[in-house]
Amino acid sequence: MIPHVYLAQNHLGALLESAVGDTWGAQNSVQRSDLEGLSLRAVACRTPVRVVDLRDDQLEHYGMTREQIVAAPSEHYSCTRAWALRRSRLNLGGHATAGFIWNSRQAEIAADHAEAALRVLLTVSEQTGHVAVVYDHGGVGKGLFESSVIYADLSQGAGLAFVRDVATAVGLFVED
Repeated sequence: MIPHVYLAQNHLGALLESAVGDTWGAQNSVQRSDLEGLSLRAVACRTPVRVVDLRDDQLEHYGMTREQIVAAPSEHYSCTRAWALRRSRLNLGGHATAGFIWNSRQAEIAADHAEAALRVLLTVSEQTGHVAVVYDHGGVGKGLFESSVIYADLSQGAGLAFVRDVATAVGLFVED
């Protein structure tokens, strides 16, 4: 597995895309063991990172829709991740890319299940709705980000409490 980082403009967007993205469906639960090794950090890029823009407005500009690229149900997200990884080192206009930015389908799904107050945040906030993934292909990420820890471990303590709060608000639960 190539090391990678999910980026979002706020905590909620990052959590939905990374920690709870595979949970929608029959179970509607997050496995606590799946949270091990995950943290939540505030990051800033030290240098510019080129990503392929797959947000809806950019796709529309090219006469495409999101469904033409990916419209898989959650059981196929691992296939989507594999597709993205294979294409994460594109060379566009003589410049290497390191990942993608897109409209978060997870934020949209969560909005459909969320409590009223959270639904407003999820549906009106571009900050929650835009997420990116950057892959580390042999050192791309080395020293690329400055980061500060918000929750060092999402599988216990305050990090787990944050995950439980968000999960509950969007109709999921965390299984021990």
